Order: sequence, then structure tokens, then C-alpha cells
Amino acid sequence: MQQQQEAPGVLAFQQAVVQHKLVAGRCRKCNTLHVPPRPLCGACSSLDVATEELSGYGRLLGVTAIHLPPTFMQREGFGRERPYLAGVVELDEGPRITARIVCMDALKPEQIAIGARVMAMYSERNVDGKPRTWLAFGPAPQTHGSVLTRGA
Repeated sequence: MQQQQEAPGVLAFQQAVVQHKLVAGRCRKCNTLHVPPRPLCGACSSLDVATEELSGYGRLLGVTAIHLPPTFMQREGFGRERPYLAGVVELDEGPRITARIVCMDALKPEQIAIGARVMAMYSERNVDGKPRTWLAFGPAPQTHGSVLTRGA
């Protein structure tokens, strides 16, 4: 049986996450951004796509509490009594991404502000004895009512 290989864009995305970076593929023909990167632009079908690093900041568009987690998360204690959050984030650069939402109360998802500023966070843990790095989003730091940006 042949082992399935990751698409080049997905592999670049996963390698960037291990380095605590968030990347996208930008089409050099039409300027469309895709997260994760793709070898072929979904907007114009161009193969001229370059990987670029994103800021990691965005806004929370939607969130849900998950009470029936996959097996590896059940082993970490998540379940009916201890749900976790997943959501859709619109990145400052435009693309949307689905990811785990952290540092917010999964028992009270109705209190989470849609539109809240969030930033990429990374979690290291073992899954089936192998180290993995996971992308998540959590609250972005704020100062005097405005969001801090990298380099500020």
C-alpha cells in the first residue's frame, strides 16, 4: 500500500506551524491569498504561487463549543463536561481559517465576543507518542483600547 503524501502547500504550512509561523500562498498573477498555501491558485488556476508569512492577527467570526472530541483530545481530558472551542478567524490579510480557539471559556461560548481581536498561538504536545505543534487562536493583547501589533 502506497503512503499518502502531503500536498506541497500543506507541507509548507505544517512546517511553518512547527516554527510558530503562519503562512499563506499568494498568487503572483491575481494576488489572491490561500491558507493553507496551495500549489494552484483557486481563483485563476495559476501555478505561480509563492509562500508568504502572515501577521497571525485577525478577528473571530464564529465559535462553537465541541463536547464530543476526537480520541486524542479525549485522552487530554476533553469531553462532555470539559468542551473545547473551535472557530473561524478572518486574518488581517483577508483569508479565513478554522482553528482551535484557546484562552476563552468553552463552558460559556455565548459570552465570547464575535469580532474579537485574536492572534495565532502554538501548542506543543505528543499525539500517539509523536511530537506535534498545533495552531490555535487566542485573545490578542490590548493596550488602552487598541490592539498591539508585532513590531510596535
